[in-house]
Parts: sequence; C-alpha cells; structure tokens
Amino acid sequence: MARTPRDTEHIVAARRLIKTARTADDIRIAQAVLLPLDLGLSIAQTARIIGRSVGATSTLRNRFIDDLARTALEQATDAIAANEDLPTQDAQRRAFGGDLR
Repeated sequence: MARTPRDTEHIVAARRLIKTARTADDIRIAQAVLLPLDLGLSIAQTARIIGRSVGATSTLRNRFIDDLARTALEQATDAIAANEDLPTQDAQRRAFGGDLR
C-alpha cells in the first residue's frame, strides 16, 4: 500500500532538488521521495522507474529525509546558540524554496 504524504517539507525540498539537480543521481534521489509522496507509488514501483533496487531506493529516500532533519536540527541549534528565535514558518518557506504545500 502506498504511503500518504505527511511532511510537505520533504516534497518541497525534493522539488527544489529536481530544479537544481546537477547529476542523474540528484534526480533519482528527488524521484525516490516524490514518486511515493506525490503519486502514491510504492517503493517497488519507484525503484523500477528510477532503475534501482528496492533497498537502494529506500536508502536514497531515507538519506534525503535524514539530511533534511539534520539540517533543521543544526539550524535550530545554531539559533539557540546565538540566542535567537527559532525559525518561523516564513523562514522555513524561504529555506525550502517557497510554498510548504
């Protein structure tokens, strides 16, 4: 069964990666995130489309999502260390390149 989208920032960041991709691997990483979330495809279907195994596709996806979480945590930690306010939703929109829908 396909997953339903939970975190729109993953979709926004993956769309941004497609626009700025420099390699075929960048596009595959973005597709590994977008195809299941945007189109409701399974990981197996996504793997076939991007030409990777199911395990490799899951790894691409998980690394992308982990990197987003790590970046958000670093930004929050930096803000706390600098005694600043945490990023607002507007700041998050700017960081992820636009609309969070």
